[in-house]
Amino acid sequence: MANYWQIAAGSQGRDYSEYFIRFGMAFVGGKENADLMSEVKIGDRVLLKSGLSKLVAAGEVVNRDGEHSEEGDKEWLRDVDGWDLRAYCYVDWHIPAKPVGVEGLNRNTIQRVHKQQPQLKAAKVILDFPLRKALNPDQAKPSRSTTMKSSST
Repeated sequence: MANYWQIAAGSQGRDYSEYFIRFGMAFVGGKENADLMSEVKIGDRVLLKSGLSKLVAAGEVVNRDGEHSEEGDKEWLRDVDGWDLRAYCYVDWHIPAKPVGVEGLNRNTIQRVHKQQPQLKAAKVILDFPLRKALNPDQAKPSRSTTMKSSST
């Protein structure tokens, strides 16, 4: 049975959800978060959250070129706007037309989701919205000029 994970794509003032979706990845920094990322398995489902109540995207962890999760091998993840976000997994994202309200999320960067309501919301997003095709992250590395505009625009 697949596990469900919530992941934050940054915090207020630094939102990397565009990178997550564009490159079909989820990535985190810090030893504790990297340790949790190493527990993510192929077929697990990931909820990309904004704050504590919005589901921005949902997807399934997939294998690409023999890998599904890794740490430290993508140099561009070592400096994403000054942040070392070295641990990642590949995700086939599904993006709803607008963020979906959800209860039961928390502030952690990455954490397993045990509550049924967020799991059901993620499953519905995956079922109802088409797969977003991802760019190859090794061919099109993000730069400061490609960062997502702040939510105030």
